[in-house]
Amino acid sequence: GVRGTKSVEHLFWEVSQQRGCMILGLHGGPGRPLKRVTRLVKIHLTAEIFGVVHTLFSRMQFMHDGQTIERRQVPLRRLLWKEGVEDILPENRESLDDELYAEICPYTEDWRVGCRKALSERLGLF
Repeated sequence: GVRGTKSVEHLFWEVSQQRGCMILGLHGGPGRPLKRVTRLVKIHLTAEIFGVVHTLFSRMQFMHDGQTIERRQVPLRRLLWKEGVEDILPENRESLDDELYAEICPYTEDWRVGCRKALSERLGLF
């Protein structure tokens, strides 16, 4: 990649090895745009301490190219796509969009599982 963008090889690794995203439109023919779909679970963890509400933020983000960025962001995790999902996706793009943006997506792991994994990996809970 150039200027912080991901290379084709990195995207291939993210799709096929990590199962962190899907590339849609590969079989749509020429002129049809490609669409990268990633599902995330964000955790807003708050606690009231002596009458003051505190929110947990992650301050350091590590980029795919080795750079680090410091910013305030709630802990998050990508939801994994189920194995073989590219073979079962429907051809109808409109119904697919509805399913992909629904709270419970039939093609990815459940958001509760992703939340539990994020709390375990990031904070050592569970």
